[in-house]
Amino acid sequence: MTGKLSSLPVLHQTLLRQIDSQAAALGLPAYLVGGGVRDILLGQPALDLDIVVEGNAIQLANVLSSKYGGALTIHTKFRTATWQPPEGPPLDLITARRETYRAPATLPDITPSTLANDLARRDFSINTLALRLADSTLVDLHNAQVDLQNGVIRVLHPQSFIDDPTRLYRAVRYEIRYGFTIAPDTLALIPPALPFVERLTAERLRHELDLAFHETCPARVLARMFELGLLNAVLPDVLPWDSDLAKQLDSALAVHPAPEWGLGLTFNGQPLNLVLGYAAWFSGLAQSQITLLHERLTFPLTVLKNAQAVSALLAELPALAGSKPSAWVRHLTDVPLTALYAAHLISGEDAIKRYITDWQHIHPKTDGDALKALGLPPGPRYAEILWQLRAAWLDGEITTPEQEQTLLNSLLNSPMTE
Repeated sequence: MTGKLSSLPVLHQTLLRQIDSQAAALGLPAYLVGGGVRDILLGQPALDLDIVVEGNAIQLANVLSSKYGGALTIHTKFRTATWQPPEGPPLDLITARRETYRAPATLPDITPSTLANDLARRDFSINTLALRLADSTLVDLHNAQVDLQNGVIRVLHPQSFIDDPTRLYRAVRYEIRYGFTIAPDTLALIPPALPFVERLTAERLRHELDLAFHETCPARVLARMFELGLLNAVLPDVLPWDSDLAKQLDSALAVHPAPEWGLGLTFNGQPLNLVLGYAAWFSGLAQSQITLLHERLTFPLTVLKNAQAVSALLAELPALAGSKPSAWVRHLTDVPLTALYAAHLISGEDAIKRYITDWQHIHPKTDGDALKALGLPPGPRYAEILWQLRAAWLDGEITTPEQEQTLLNSLLNSPMTE
């Protein structure tokens, strides 16, 4: 590889050589296109390796998989394939195509076409660059290099945002990520396109919001979306934004939670930054508002439950203030861990942190087996007695095993416990 492709990691270059070799054998011109080329020219890591083929991309994908191994995912409807080689990143192989939209905000109709038409269907000029794999020739049909140099986000035609309103949200992410500016003529196209956001499916719209939490500065992305009316377009007068929310979001996502919280990079199968991001963002909303947002955006259950839990817990904190440790434990035991973390960051309530580091680990020496050995018939009294023992430890009413035994004897000799 020569030229711009030589800036890629060696493994990436090897994969592109393999693709070029097999594409040439099939007589299919192949190009690295879009975000990967954009980021190469910006001197940033090229995370997206999208290959456009003038010809049958699925045919090429099958050859690559047969020759080099790896996993293959075919998307016949879109004439694309994703090849996951044995080593390295996945690569999307795309048949050069033309797109037409039957109606605003719908998925396009696709027909095989040329590289020029494939580049012309794209969202912004900075994503229209292509590097020919055979010789690293740079193809720039839409003045993309000029826009990159000037830091400009520009659509390719006036109907772009109406054809695909997800581009509204993408424009903001690029603007903040790269420190660029949306071109004035492109900015003027945003207000007329806002009514078409409601036509987007829940999945497509939520995906655009999800991606905000994967950016380096999610709060700045959401603030700009709010400024341009993109949040209000999701659900009028429901999605909030202000400087306090920005601080809460920055606090929740700036650093990974300390080890004592026991949180990894994911929580119940969802990215942690996504769960925490929505929980912090929706923390001041009423349960009914979160329900409305869920009806519009259809959140994964983990995201929804944590957002609801943070909202509920923050509303209940004033009533819990000054309570004994046992009251806190009883209230916090079933709250999701990520919700506890978010609520602690937002409220600064020390009792939540004490629950995580100390109180949740305090249990009586007595357990169900011990109660059974003492002849107590299994039933609801087990949980009742064990809780009263635990509460006594939590609240400092007992501090030794001997005191626990004395309390246990008293409870066993009582006709009923409260």
